[in-house]
Amino acid sequence: MEKILYILRVDLVRFASENVGLADINSLNVAINTFQDCKFIGTPECIIYLDCTPKSNSVYVAQQEAEKAIKRTGNLPVPLQIRNAPTKLMKDLNYGKDYQYAQDAPDKLTNMKTMSPELEDRQFYHPSEQGNEIRFKKRIVQIKKWHEKNG
Repeated sequence: MEKILYILRVDLVRFASENVGLADINSLNVAINTFQDCKFIGTPECIIYLDCTPKSNSVYVAQQEAEKAIKRTGNLPVPLQIRNAPTKLMKDLNYGKDYQYAQDAPDKLTNMKTMSPELEDRQFYHPSEQGNEIRFKKRIVQIKKWHEKNG
């Protein structure tokens, strides 16, 4: 039983996260639930589910690209408007000034800059045409069009 739990924990949970990713947003839940289930009764459902689900490693690729950017640029400063200001000193230094709360905006989007200028136009995540990522790809296109229209 320990061997199957190890395989589920290491291989299937990692596979669901890295190889299926956002193509099937439920795969990680299924892998973790199956791992928990195996502790009690044992089950092969996760293996079959993951074999049949769409695959995508776009999140993993995005993470690798972001890490390369960090190595190239170093640790860039976080824009002031998205910094938390729990102290008076931080408020005096303009932390959080001009923060725009997207949930209050009519389209739930803002023009607030959330990346350092060196990375501002960089997109790390490029969704695939697999499973749920099609939806994310469409949403990214909508967001880009909104920004083109609204400056």
